[in-house]
Amino acid sequence: KPQNLPIEPVLNANGDPLVCTVKVAASTVSFKAWRANVGRCPVYLLDANLPENEPHQRDLTLRVYGGDTTTRVMQEILLGVGGVRLLRELGLQPSTFHMNEGHAAFLTLELAREKMAEGKPFAQAWAETKQQCLFTTHTPVEAGHDRFSSDLMSFAANKFGASLKLSHQELMGLGRVNPADNHEPFCMTVLALKGSRAANGVSELHGAVSREMWQCLYPGKTVDEVPIGHVTNGIHVAGWMKGTVRRFWRNKLSAAHANPDTSTSETTRFWKSKPSIDWEREINEPEFWSRMADPAFISDEELWSLRYRLRRELIEFSRRRLLLQGQRLSQSDFITFDHMLNPDALTIGFARRFATYKRAPLIFTDIERLAQIVGDGKRPVQFIFAGKAHPRDVQGQAYAKQVFDMTRHPLFRGKVVLIEEYDMAVGRALVAGCDVWLNNPIRPHEASGT
Repeated sequence: KPQNLPIEPVLNANGDPLVCTVKVAASTVSFKAWRANVGRCPVYLLDANLPENEPHQRDLTLRVYGGDTTTRVMQEILLGVGGVRLLRELGLQPSTFHMNEGHAAFLTLELAREKMAEGKPFAQAWAETKQQCLFTTHTPVEAGHDRFSSDLMSFAANKFGASLKLSHQELMGLGRVNPADNHEPFCMTVLALKGSRAANGVSELHGAVSREMWQCLYPGKTVDEVPIGHVTNGIHVAGWMKGTVRRFWRNKLSAAHANPDTSTSETTRFWKSKPSIDWEREINEPEFWSRMADPAFISDEELWSLRYRLRRELIEFSRRRLLLQGQRLSQSDFITFDHMLNPDALTIGFARRFATYKRAPLIFTDIERLAQIVGDGKRPVQFIFAGKAHPRDVQGQAYAKQVFDMTRHPLFRGKVVLIEEYDMAVGRALVAGCDVWLNNPIRPHEASGT
C-alpha cells in the first residue's frame, strides 16, 4: 500500500489530493500523484486507482509490465500526456524533457498541443517541441520497441489526435518510418526520434547498433551520419557503496587528515594539506583513486582485509536469503544453510534481468568442466546468481528455471546459488562482495552492459 511506502501524496492548494485527467480511448481517466524524494530529486508517481475511474482504468498504474497491447498503449498515453499535465499543475516549466526510452514519447504530442492552444499551426508547434526534447534509446533488439496497430491507435488515441487537428493518417505518420505505408504500425521509438532535437544510445557499441537499426528513418544518410550518438552509462558510486566501504574510506581519510605533518606518505601529506575532506565528493574524482595506489598510504593487507570482509558479508547475506527461500518452498532436502557457500572461495556473481541474450546459463554448457572448477579443493570457486525475467519473456523465465535447477544439481549444491526477489539491496550486496562479475551477453544485443 502507498501508505506503507516512503512517499507522500501530492496535494492541491486546499490540501486535497491533486487530480488531473487525460482522454484515453472513449473515456476520461483521472489520476493523482505520489512524490518520492530520491536524494535531491523529486520523483512523481502517477496513480489511476481512483473511484471515478472504470475498473480496467484503475489498473493502468498497477504494474509496469504485463497486460496486452491495449493496456500498454493506454499506459503510455497516461504516462506521456498525464506526466506533462501534472508538471503544469505543479507549476513546473522544464526547459528540456528527456525521454528515457520510448514509453513516454506521447509527451511530445502534448507539448505540441499546448503550443497549438496558443494559436500556432501544428508544423510550428512540432518544430518548437523538438527543440525541447531529448531521447535516449536503450533497446538494441527490434522486439523491444513498442509498436501499435492502426486500429488500436484509432481506438486509444483518436480523441487526443483530434485535439492536435490531425487526421488519423497524419497521427500514424508521426510513428511510422514511412508515413505513406498504411500497413506499418505506430512505433513509440520512431515518435521519440522524430520529436527530439537529439538522441543517443547508452554505450558506444549501442550507439552504432542504433544508427544501423534506424538508418531507414533518415533516407540519404549513411549509417555513420544517422544523428544518434551515445553516452557511457555512469554509476552512482555512493548509491551502490555498502556501509562497510563507506566506513573504511571515511576512517582512512579522517586518520590521514589528523596525522602529524611528519608522515612519510605523500598521499597522507596531500590529505593533511586540505582544510577539510568531503570523502563522498572525493571518491568521484580520478585523482582520489590514483592516490589510493600509494602503498605507503594503504597497504595490500588493508585492501585484502576489506575485500575479505565484504565477501564474508555477502556470504552471510546470501545464507539468510537462501534460508528464507528454503522455508517458503519447504525444501526439506536442502543442505544446512550455515554451510552453504564458502567465505574463502573466489566468488563470481551474476545479477541482472534474465533476458535470453544475457545468457545466464552459459556457464553450465560444460557441466563436467564446471564441476572441476567449483570442486577444486585448493582453489575453490562459487557462483551467486540473482535476477528476474520479464513477465512476458517465457524464454527468459526458462533460463531462470535452468539456473535454479542447476543449484540443486548434486555437483553444485552449496557452490552455485540463486537469490530470488532481485532488487537494489541484492545488487548492492553482490557488487560489493563478489570477486568477479560474470557478463557474457550476445553481442551486440546488450545495450549498456552491466
